[in-house]
Amino acid sequence: PYTRQNYTNQIKRFCDVMDSNLSIQDVPKALKRYKTHCSKKGIERTFNACRTALLAYLNHNFGRSHTLYQKVADTRMLKLTPKKKSPHLSVSEFHDLTRKLPEPYANIVRAMVTTGMHFKEISGEWWTEKDRIVIKGTKAVGRDRVVPLIQPIHHPTRAEGALRRQLKKVRKDLTPNVFRKTYVHWLELAGVPRSRRRMYMGHTGVRDTTDIYESHQVDSFLREDTEVIRKWIIEQWKTRDEPDDYEPPSKLNLL
Repeated sequence: PYTRQNYTNQIKRFCDVMDSNLSIQDVPKALKRYKTHCSKKGIERTFNACRTALLAYLNHNFGRSHTLYQKVADTRMLKLTPKKKSPHLSVSEFHDLTRKLPEPYANIVRAMVTTGMHFKEISGEWWTEKDRIVIKGTKAVGRDRVVPLIQPIHHPTRAEGALRRQLKKVRKDLTPNVFRKTYVHWLELAGVPRSRRRMYMGHTGVRDTTDIYESHQVDSFLREDTEVIRKWIIEQWKTRDEPDDYEPPSKLNLL
């Protein structure tokens, strides 16, 4: 459903920019004009995504051997300018950030940085079971997963757009995806095995965790990884630099 909706949006945007009355025969020529348009605007990824959506549509309805499919395939993708790498935060940097954010937004980023969830997943279906958080993925196969319960989290009470605006007030380079990158970076530094990091991020390519592990194995490594991650975070917290007059709050979350 996610991919279908994404393709629909790409084709609708293409038709809106080119001509809402396009016939199917006009698509190859219109796509070449759209390529020029996207190149001038610097939105190469938009063009490439549109081309992919059109090819999927034509393949589904006519097949790869059809002339229309071949003409669209002959329009090459635009070369992408490398994306700037998203920063990842240290425990100290993250703590400083949460002190600067209003509490509803601080709660959101705490949830994201301790689970690796996208904002859509945080806003969607998930629940806590003893030592784990069960996540119903919103994007692709493999996103249904369990992750260690590092600390209690809450469903967001603010929209993603509002969170983005608050983050920009603190640091221009911060986006919600930074916290997902930070999560997997912390797992790596804490010594969580790569195969389990991939599983917690939803990168395994299988339907859910039980497709590759028995339940007793899941129970074992969730407990193990929870302790490893908590211990690593606490060690980072103890070695942080604070001003001499800093007074820690009387009641402190793990993060």
